[in-house]
Amino acid sequence: MAHEAREFVSTEEIETLKRDMQKIRDDLKEICRTAGMSIKTKSEECKEQIGEMLENMKSKTGQYFSDAYKEAREKSGEAVEKSRDVVKEYPLTSVFAAFTAGVLLSSLLRRR
Repeated sequence: MAHEAREFVSTEEIETLKRDMQKIRDDLKEICRTAGMSIKTKSEECKEQIGEMLENMKSKTGQYFSDAYKEAREKSGEAVEKSRDVVKEYPLTSVFAAFTAGVLLSSLLRRR
């Protein structure tokens, strides 16, 4: 009889172990599912943040080059105005300087 009781307890313990193992499996599945969702969510958030950062950099870079272009255009306009003023003030000197520069460039280019 002691042997029969032992088998009964043993069968009960086995069933308890089976239930516990199934519960562990179910819990692991849930953890894996949740972790997978969390990783997917985090990766999507990260992707969005990187996209926002790139857009911000693109905007700043575009603005920087736009500002640089405007400044260069203003400076070149000022330089043209100053050169026009100098030519108006010293027309003969300007013609002589342009002629001299042309002669120098022509002699330099012939040597090559």
